[in-house]
Amino acid sequence: MALWTPGAAVAQVTFDEAVGLSARSPAAQRARRVLDVRRAGDVDMGGTAQATTVTLMPGALLTPDAQRGLELQLSVTQGWNLADLGGARRRAAGEERRALAARARAEALIARLEAARRWIELRTVEELERLLVEHASVAQGWLEATTRAAEVGVLTSSDVAEVEVVLAELRQRRLQLEGERVEVSARLASAMGAAPDEAALTLTTAGRSPAPLLPDEEVMRARLAAIDRDPRVVAPRLAAAAARARVVEAAAEHAPVFQLGTQLERSAADSWVLFGVAGISFEAFGQERRASSSASADVEGAEVDAEVERRRAAADFTTALHEVEHTRRQLEVLRERLLPTLAAVVARRERSLVLGEGTIFAVIEGRRRLLSARELAVRAEGARTWAEVRMWTLLSALDGAGDAR
Repeated sequence: MALWTPGAAVAQVTFDEAVGLSARSPAAQRARRVLDVRRAGDVDMGGTAQATTVTLMPGALLTPDAQRGLELQLSVTQGWNLADLGGARRRAAGEERRALAARARAEALIARLEAARRWIELRTVEELERLLVEHASVAQGWLEATTRAAEVGVLTSSDVAEVEVVLAELRQRRLQLEGERVEVSARLASAMGAAPDEAALTLTTAGRSPAPLLPDEEVMRARLAAIDRDPRVVAPRLAAAAARARVVEAAAEHAPVFQLGTQLERSAADSWVLFGVAGISFEAFGQERRASSSASADVEGAEVDAEVERRRAAADFTTALHEVEHTRRQLEVLRERLLPTLAAVVARRERSLVLGEGTIFAVIEGRRRLLSARELAVRAEGARTWAEVRMWTLLSALDGAGDAR
C-alpha cells in the first residue's frame, strides 16, 4: 500500500493519507504562508513610528568683509506620536496575525473536508465498477446458456439478442463510470495538493472506508450552540477585530506629533551656540477623515462577513446533521426491504425459466431492476459515509478550534 506522491505511475491512497495530504493543497497553504511572512516581517516593527530628523546646513557669511567665514547649523529632532501610533500599529499587526492564523485553520478544515469527500466518491465509483463486473459475468453466462439453448431450439435468436443488449448496456455503463472515475481521481489529486496529471488519474483507494463513531442525535444537535467555535466562523470574526484595530491605527497616523531635539550652530566669528528644540505638528484640516472613514467602512464589511459566515456554518451543520439521519434511513430501506424483495423476485423468475414456465424477458427485466437498486445502495452507502465523516469533522472542529484571541 503506497502513499501517493506526485508523479507516481500507479498509486493507492488510504482515507487517512488523503486527509493528511490535504495540507499540501494550495488552498490550505495560502493563509499559513502569508502568516509566516507576516510573523517574520513584524518582528522588527519599530516602536516610535516617527522618523528621526537630522539636518545639516553649511553656509558662509559674505558681508561685511571683515566677518566673512564659515557658518554651520546641525539639528537632530525626534518626533513622538501623541496617540501612540507605534503601539496601534503593533496591536493591529497582532490582530491581523491572529486573523491569518484563524483563516489558516479554516482553510485547513475546508481542505480536509474536500479530500475526505473526494476519497469517498472515488471509493463509491470503484464499488460500482465491481458491481458492474459481477453483473457482466452473470450476463455473459446467460449469453452462453441462451446461445446453446437457441442452437437446440429451446430458445430463439430473439432471446439471445436480448441478452446481448444487456451486455451492451453494462459496457456502456462501465464507460460512463470510467469518465466519472477520471473526474473524481483528478479532484482527489488536487485536494491532496497535486496537479491532476496523467499519474493522478490512476489513483485508487486502499484500506477500509471510514466509519466514525458519532454521538446521539440530541448531543450533536446541542453542539450547534457552539457554532461560534467553528474555524470558518472564528476567522471572519477575528478579521473584523483586525479591521477595528486598523481604524485606531488610521486615526493615530494623523494625530499630533511632539518633536524634541537639539540644534548646534557655529558662526563665522568662531562662536558655538547650542539650542534645545521642541515643537508640535498637527493636521488642522481633516486630512485624516479619508483614512478613518475607509477603515471604518472595512469594519462594517468585515462584521457583515462574519455574520454571513456564522449563518452559513450553522446551516451547514444543520444540513449535515439531517443528512446523517436521512442517509441512514435511505440505506436501511434499500438493504432491508427493496434489495431482498427484488432478489427474491429474480430468483423466482429464474426458477420459472428453468422449469419452462417463464421467459428470458422477465428475468432480464428483474435483473435490470436489481442492478439499479444495488447501484442505488452503493451510492447511498457512499452518501451515508460522507454524511458521517462530515459530521464528525465538524464536531471535531467545534471541540478543537477555539477562539484564537
